[in-house]
Amino acid sequence: MNGARVNTRRMSGFTLTEIAIVMVILGLVVVAAIPVTSGIFAAQRKNDTLNKLAGVETAMVNFVAQNRRLPCPADGALASGNVNAGVEARNTGTGDCTPVNSGVVPWVTLGLPEIAVQDGWTNRLTYRVTTGATGLTRALSLDLSACDPAGTGNFTNSVAASPATVCLQRPPCAANAAGSCTSPTNYLTGAGRGLQIRNAAGTILMDPATGTGAAYVVISAGDNTAGAYSASGALLAGTAPVGTQEATNRNGQALQAFYFDTVQIYSTTPGTNYFDDLVLRPSIMAVAAKAQLGPRGF
Repeated sequence: MNGARVNTRRMSGFTLTEIAIVMVILGLVVVAAIPVTSGIFAAQRKNDTLNKLAGVETAMVNFVAQNRRLPCPADGALASGNVNAGVEARNTGTGDCTPVNSGVVPWVTLGLPEIAVQDGWTNRLTYRVTTGATGLTRALSLDLSACDPAGTGNFTNSVAASPATVCLQRPPCAANAAGSCTSPTNYLTGAGRGLQIRNAAGTILMDPATGTGAAYVVISAGDNTAGAYSASGALLAGTAPVGTQEATNRNGQALQAFYFDTVQIYSTTPGTNYFDDLVLRPSIMAVAAKAQLGPRGF
């Protein structure tokens, strides 16, 4: 009986030493799990952002199909409650955008909820598009339906034409009258339309000078949030590290001569090469074709 009682007391609890050992083991398990958990969350945010970019691309195509131009950016410095938040900042007389230095995707203009233009880190997606006389926010600028690959004529931004068109068209536009038509290449390269895209080495991937410029650029600043606007309208400085190429892609600065692409760069190694931006940059021809406004053939 006495022996049985002794065994019961021994089994009734843990000693302080045993508890300490268990706590140490649990601590090691938790520490080991942190990188794994962080990696899972990062992957989820990245996938969420890629889905948001795909949704924005679809909305842009729908807008172009209805308006035959791209929207201007909304002012990212406006907080969500502002009456103009999410509305494109466009001069309806000229078709130019103001401002262009704090541009985010104009969710109201595109008919999207604000959350649809926030990346996986809940920051607004940066939106860049050319403005001015050859900008793609001008009336009819993305209606290439009167362009013809065989054309040799110059382009014209003519709203007064009948039908209204950005390509020269004097009926009949036929193979034996190529001078009465404008080729899509002539329309795009004649004015250097679109934005230039480069890779990490500086190699040009898309170039307005060759008619292959990007119609627009939408950028998520990624995990370090550098250069993104928050929902409250704050321009985020971001957390280290911030790479050299990311500095070009960040918002809050004048329209850049070129932007860097995610497909060619994605590095989370600390240093000047760090780049975790996610970028959408469709070509002008791709946007026009998806909107059923692409050039015709004979």
